[in-house]
Amino acid sequence: YAEDGGGIHCANSCSPTLSNLILKGNEAEQFGGGIYFDVGSNAKVSQSLIVENSASGANGNGGGIGAMGLFLDISVQNSTIAKNEAWESGSGIYVKDANPSTSNFAVINSIIWNEKLKGDNLSGGQMYQEISSKEDRTSGISDSNFEISYSLVRNGWSGSGILSEDPSFIDYDNGDYRLSIDSPAIGVASTSPSRDLDGTKRPYPSGTKPDLGAYEQGMLTENELDSSFVSKIIYDQALLDANATAEQAIANAKNLAKAEGIEEGKTMG
Repeated sequence: YAEDGGGIHCANSCSPTLSNLILKGNEAEQFGGGIYFDVGSNAKVSQSLIVENSASGANGNGGGIGAMGLFLDISVQNSTIAKNEAWESGSGIYVKDANPSTSNFAVINSIIWNEKLKGDNLSGGQMYQEISSKEDRTSGISDSNFEISYSLVRNGWSGSGILSEDPSFIDYDNGDYRLSIDSPAIGVASTSPSRDLDGTKRPYPSGTKPDLGAYEQGMLTENELDSSFVSKIIYDQALLDANATAEQAIANAKNLAKAEGIEEGKTMG
């Protein structure tokens, strides 16, 4: 718990590279439940999970990330900012005194999906507000202080490659922020590091586009089990009986995959 920056407080003119982090369950009174960046910060956040943090005070802003906007240069890449909450503005990200002529806050290839604002004494009541540079709840889906691209943002945002659908986490309610096999965030990122937060190779499968957020989905889908794995495991190992139906062939493939430790839904890499 801190006044600003419940998990990390990046002081005046700091310049860290924060990568492969899990920031979870932190609390700030004012700005940045997970991370706070002070004036002049030049920082990169990459492939990190920022979840379940809170800016809980009556002036609480930026449940995931909060910042003071003068001379900022912040980049958030391939990260998941989810289930954070704030009292006043920006459950995901909030920047105070932002000015696009003197600061830059960029988000790319990330997922921003957070809780409703908790304050009930301001105009608008409890509402979703993922990103903001205002404390009056008037931010919509655009703000010249932010550059958002190739990301999934609840309720959408202006910019290239923006999605607004439910990211379909494996279990949002119980804290599993990996992607399920039907997530719209799969295969739509522009770039990524070579491995995700779990160490899974990116992109998966090789030769495709990587997934949004901190995790590569990296699990076998029904189509993969029913095609490439049928071909490789069944035919290569001569398990397909000449009289077997397609359904029996697929069942044989899955059973062999399980015996080999390649269970459906298991991370591959």
